[in-house]
Amino acid sequence: MAPSPNHYQTLEISHSASAVEIKQAFRRLARQYHPDLNPQDAEAVEVFRSIRAAYDVLSDPIQRQYYDEEQGFRPTSTGGQSPSVSSTAPSDSSHSSYLKGIDHEAARNYKAALEAYNQAIERKPDFSSAYLHRAKVRYALAQDRAVLEDCTHLIELQAHLATAYFYQGLARYRLGYGQSALEAFNQAIAQEADHGRAYYQRAIAHLELGDQDDAIADLHRAMECFQAQGDGQYYRRVADKLHDLGIRFTSPIPQQSASPSSTTPKTLHRPNVQWIVPAALGELPGILFNPSANLLPFYGKLGPGRASFIGILWLALSYALGIVAAILRWSADSQQVVWPVAIVVTLAIASFIAGIGLLRMLKGYWEGISQVLFVAGAALLPLGLLCLVMSPRSPDLWPLQLSLITIALSLSILILHSGLIQICNLPESMASFSVPILLLTSGWLAYWTFQTLMPPPLELLDAPSLISHPAFGS
Repeated sequence: MAPSPNHYQTLEISHSASAVEIKQAFRRLARQYHPDLNPQDAEAVEVFRSIRAAYDVLSDPIQRQYYDEEQGFRPTSTGGQSPSVSSTAPSDSSHSSYLKGIDHEAARNYKAALEAYNQAIERKPDFSSAYLHRAKVRYALAQDRAVLEDCTHLIELQAHLATAYFYQGLARYRLGYGQSALEAFNQAIAQEADHGRAYYQRAIAHLELGDQDDAIADLHRAMECFQAQGDGQYYRRVADKLHDLGIRFTSPIPQQSASPSSTTPKTLHRPNVQWIVPAALGELPGILFNPSANLLPFYGKLGPGRASFIGILWLALSYALGIVAAILRWSADSQQVVWPVAIVVTLAIASFIAGIGLLRMLKGYWEGISQVLFVAGAALLPLGLLCLVMSPRSPDLWPLQLSLITIALSLSILILHSGLIQICNLPESMASFSVPILLLTSGWLAYWTFQTLMPPPLELLDAPSLISHPAFGS
């Protein structure tokens, strides 16, 4: 039985291959054996897994060093024999801690990986590979400011490392520093011209800043890179983002024989001003009934500028519904009621927007008013509809109205929770804690303001007592 091929044989390179040669070999073989290009070939899938495993080891200098020593590919002081890892790296060495971190990271045990990388760096302060992996783990744990510290150390150690600039850009973007994130992605691309993920993330940053044309150009370039690298997963992700932006393309799946330029998306449709208002109304059913799946794609499709307009439109609609509901409910006193209700609704909406903005500022996001307006408008719209539903005063309708109150509040909670996480980039724990606080604060502020401005017998809800309702007995 023939021996299993080693990692160098798998990638069809020599033991002395450089990092660039390793990357080139992986990309060439990935295009040939990628599962997306060979959907019916089980053997190709296995070959690709071997190629991926070989690249993961040989592309990391530390893992490659230990692999070479285990396989005896490098001459050693023992006369060419293959020293074991345990003999060259004692259990308390920085390299041993680093390798433990690699294992934990591969298993997605990020906290254990972080401890291991901390130990490796403590024992070897200039351990650049450990800094890089610690930055990745910290990013997965949403420790963005710590990621920036690691990237700063990395750039001091290796000024031309594209991955360091890439993670620096990711952390800056999630902290809300859009312009500085762009600069980091520019540096990553300058160091590695075919860094597809850097082009993709730079496009997202461009969208955040309202530069849709630049974003589309970067998405096209990212597709070319992923096409050349045979990366079907990220290719489809870019294709979905272009679709959200209204860009149609003729080749949604990378083909092995096609050149990158032949699959560049063809622009068939671009959103325009006339499209915004119908879209704002047409997307409402999807947002109201499945906000976690539809809110973020719609925001990405709009871009920050149009998203601000849509948010203001929804806020204005909520405001108008509140005024109309007050007129319908207290028709006999409409002139007396309209101006206090206008003040109450204005105060409630303003406090709601201010609350979301304050939450973002607490997390260091000083930019992105479009995100605040969009999320606030989407979350308040069900409450505006609720006011309209509550306008008829009839004891017979109260059980139905009570059910609709539950539905409307549930929708507002779901939309607000999804928006705070997906669009405002708040941690899930913070969003879950903030949702009831925002709703209760705005609701009680509106209630007490109305009670102050309007003397009895007008009430905000004026609902009949459930105890006296026929359904519950007299």
